Amino acid sequence: MEHLTELINEYGFFPFFISPIPGFSVIDATPGVWQHDGSDGPWQWKGPMLRDRNLAYGKFFNRKHGYISMEWFPHFWNYRSTKNYAPDPDTAALDDIVAQTIAAEGHLNTKQILPAMGIPTGRRKRQADELVDQSGPAVKISLDPILGRLMMEVRIVTEDFDYDVDKHGHQYGWGIARYTTPELMFGNIKASCSPEESYELMLEHLRRKFPNISDTQLKRFLG
Repeated sequence: MEHLTELINEYGFFPFFISPIPGFSVIDATPGVWQHDGSDGPWQWKGPMLRDRNLAYGKFFNRKHGYISMEWFPHFWNYRSTKNYAPDPDTAALDDIVAQTIAAEGHLNTKQILPAMGIPTGRRKRQADELVDQSGPAVKISLDPILGRLMMEVRIVTEDFDYDVDKHGHQYGWGIARYTTPELMFGNIKASCSPEESYELMLEHLRRKFPNISDTQLKRFLG
């Protein structure tokens, strides 16, 4: 975990999965620690790596997860905050409501977002005194694409992961992502230049790190 953190800080940007830059991902950097015997590995490290507030994590790279160092996160935030990934105004309005709900609550995990918006996630049971079932079907909203767009726009980031706990107090299952805003997690993250200048600084940094990779691939990576 310490070595992976060093790599993220060295490169500034580090995708979790396969990216437009061949061989550049957490999967490629940690080939010997993807065991299936319960041992800690990159999946389990995500929470501990975020708790020091020295790394940002989210679906930043083509809607796929990855890390960004604090050296480069202000520039990434500065550039991506000019983007709008919603396909239409109605979708953008729903994205805004989700982002505002998370900001108002401070942080919410995936299971808490819709209830915090006042949207039931299951069918209400018919009451004994009701002659007619008035519960109706639960509203169906797919959060995954909404959260993906909000992370691509860097309006939210992953704060940590919440786990279910058994009767013995042991955590189990996959962690449930908990989200917050960059401002709440990191404080003042403003870059002291224009979004266009931030983009050029990031691109030049990647050119130095990957001199054999074409600008087309690097630009695809930055999005």
